[in-house]
Amino acid sequence: MKYILFVLALFSQIIQAQNLQSFFSFASFNSDKSSFLETYLAFDANSLILVNENNKYFGEVDVQLKISKNNVIVFTDHYLLKSPAFDSISHNNLFFIDQQRIPLKKGNYTVEIIVSDMGAEFSKIHSEDFTIDYEKVAVSDIQLIDHYSVAETENKLKNIIT
Repeated sequence: MKYILFVLALFSQIIQAQNLQSFFSFASFNSDKSSFLETYLAFDANSLILVNENNKYFGEVDVQLKISKNNVIVFTDHYLLKSPAFDSISHNNLFFIDQQRIPLKKGNYTVEIIVSDMGAEFSKIHSEDFTIDYEKVAVSDIQLIDHYSVAETENKLKNIIT
């Protein structure tokens, strides 16, 4: 009986891992310094295998980001993204978002993002072509916001995202 329960628990974890829900979008902007791409990755916390650490639960997502132009990689990043901490392992109805800002020059690009739930052996690939061309008259994309606040960073230093 214990063996059957173990197999069922393992099977339910595998099924949950294959339901990794991630959503990718992006926008391009032009500033007085340069043009840039902002990427937005959203994750459903309920679709991650959560880790218990000091009675708090969180998910971890491995993110591999690659931008290429004419099949040559012009930008790459690889990082571990942690979800917010939860008090319970279930019913965490929350989408959390990762935003990256990448300066790019005029041209046609392909962005590829591979996301993997660190609690499972399952990956999802997002890939899309886009163009940066602000040398002619153009309007940047629009990013709507619900609210904003002053960025709180160590020693009041600003980073690439602030």
